[in-house]
Amino acid sequence: MSESEHRPAAPFLREKFLRNAAWSTALRWTVKTIGFGSTAVLARLLTPADFGLVAMAMIVVSFVDVWSDIGVEYALIHNRKPTVAAYNTAWTLRLTQGLVVSSLVVAVAPLAAIYFREPRVTLLLWVLAAAPILSAARNIGVVDFRKELRLEKEFKLLVTSKVVSVAGTLACAWYLRDFWALVFGILFGTLIEVIGSYVIHPFRPRLSLADARSFRGYWFATLANGLGHFTEAKLDEVLVGRFGSTSTMGVYSLASEFGQLPVSELAAPLNKTLVPTMSMLQAEIDRMRTAFLNYMSALAFLLVPACVGMALVSGPFLRVVLGEQWVGGTLVMQILALFAILRSGILAIANALVGLGRPMVSAQLAWINVCLLLVGGLALAPHFGVTGIASARLAGGVCVALFAGYTVAKLLQCRLRNVLQCYVRPALCACAMAVVVTALAGVSEHALIVLIVQVIAGAAVYTAASFVVWHWIGRPDGGERLVVEQLARIRAWRPAQ
Repeated sequence: MSESEHRPAAPFLREKFLRNAAWSTALRWTVKTIGFGSTAVLARLLTPADFGLVAMAMIVVSFVDVWSDIGVEYALIHNRKPTVAAYNTAWTLRLTQGLVVSSLVVAVAPLAAIYFREPRVTLLLWVLAAAPILSAARNIGVVDFRKELRLEKEFKLLVTSKVVSVAGTLACAWYLRDFWALVFGILFGTLIEVIGSYVIHPFRPRLSLADARSFRGYWFATLANGLGHFTEAKLDEVLVGRFGSTSTMGVYSLASEFGQLPVSELAAPLNKTLVPTMSMLQAEIDRMRTAFLNYMSALAFLLVPACVGMALVSGPFLRVVLGEQWVGGTLVMQILALFAILRSGILAIANALVGLGRPMVSAQLAWINVCLLLVGGLALAPHFGVTGIASARLAGGVCVALFAGYTVAKLLQCRLRNVLQCYVRPALCACAMAVVVTALAGVSEHALIVLIVQVIAGAAVYTAASFVVWHWIGRPDGGERLVVEQLARIRAWRPAQ
């Protein structure tokens, strides 16, 4: 490619990244908003023990699924020109994986019931064993949406399936009033997504192993990376399930979900676009380094205030959204909200490493985190219960975040301080926000009023402080610049006459 041919790629790639990051974020927020509303209703129809029981079962299903993942979708994304045979082979391999996972879930169900000291887990797992088979039958053609950064297509598919599955879950919960409503909701949602994948994409896969050789090199790296990150994400709940009751598990599970909400709903959709973007820039170290540091700055601009804010309002948040029976998870939610700042950075670096073709390095980071959490959790759980497990996760996250920053800085030929500097400005502005939000904690006796006032005031203070500091230091690249650029584009846009 000549130099003249290459020049337009930078602004084109930037625009494509931003557009699809916006679609990915919109997707996650739309799906989460729907799920958020359904959880708020379900939390009043069901008990913490119901949520805890299903959480125990889903850990087992997900754990077995990770062990069987051979990375067919990543292989298709990295393959610049995959053939029809490659897609058919990928679908066949994934369907085989689903059958293996379902069989293993049925087999280990009695052992899981013994570990969690809950006999009902056995029957629950036998029913949920249908989920991996259903999920594996999903149209492999939809991988094109991620491969080509056309996430608006995936938006339609997942939002539609989420709306239908939530309606079914709520109807079951209203009628049954027990944990089976959650189980039927999971299965129904998976079935709707599979059907939708064939409606939205014209590809029709067939059973074939003609191109199996091209997938051979992805299994071990995908297994090590996927298993490491899954274990890191779920190990705390595994420990809680062993040391606590089903009610404790339910409270911890939802406190963890809401405490780390910014990671799942802001960082995850943005990271989704990071893998293909970094893959495109592998041959250009300078552009790759600049793109990554700008990304981390934008991520910190969004995630730091969101996580700090979630920790500050956790008490009134749980009281308003879930009800008084869930307030016992406040401290856990606060700790895990702070951990979410570290987790967002770790996951961003892990995705960048996968995009650079270094999934084993990403896996190493995950397994280091697993070891630290296991040692810390086992040491603290007998004395401090679930709070000790959450604290072990936070402490381990600090160590892994620093090591991950050093690792990616070395690969990108810069220094750790360049990565850490992305967080300095957001952290200072978040401190100013924290002072104001804390001062408003006693503004009213009504939790809803306190929550609304704290959220509005916190957002206003952080936004004002961020842009004041940004102007003062010379308006460098970062989240503030992206916001200004997008606002300018919106202001300059005129609808066609």
